[in-house]
Amino acid sequence: MTYALAFDQTGGDFARLAPWMPGFSGQFSSRGRAQGRGISLDTLTAGYDLTSTFKEFKQNQAENDPLDLTIQVSGDITRRLLTLSQLNLDTRPGTVAGFRHISSG
Repeated sequence: MTYALAFDQTGGDFARLAPWMPGFSGQFSSRGRAQGRGISLDTLTAGYDLTSTFKEFKQNQAENDPLDLTIQVSGDITRRLLTLSQLNLDTRPGTVAGFRHISSG
């Protein structure tokens, strides 16, 4: 079985998630894709990427300022192993980026 899945979610609000995730506020959106083959964990092979953006994210009991944050990850899943090949965190003004490079040959 082969597949290509994509999603694009906007307008998320942590207040609506209070029954499952109490004590947080802010908005979020996300988008992503997965493309691969196989449905069993032993034979699954897929590539993925995910981007999530949080605006005015805050733990309501803390004395911290709200945080704007964007997270981007991508990689592969092969036979029960999830490999992260790219990670970007952007909190403006701070950013963190990590990449994995594999050379064939």
